Amino acid sequence: VAKCAIRVELVNDNYTELKGEIAGPPDTPYEGGNFVLEIKVPETYPFNPPK
Repeated sequence: VAKCAIRVELVNDNYTELKGEIAGPPDTPYEGGNFVLEIKVPETYPFNPPK
């Protein structure tokens, strides 16, 4: 099983806005890549999915 780093943090101490980073796993074409995510959790969660 390959190890990869995942980091998620709040934006402005707001639980509905998150930012994340996923490091590409070793020994794959994604190795060395750093993939940045913006995650928005609606106030209607869990009835509507995050975006």
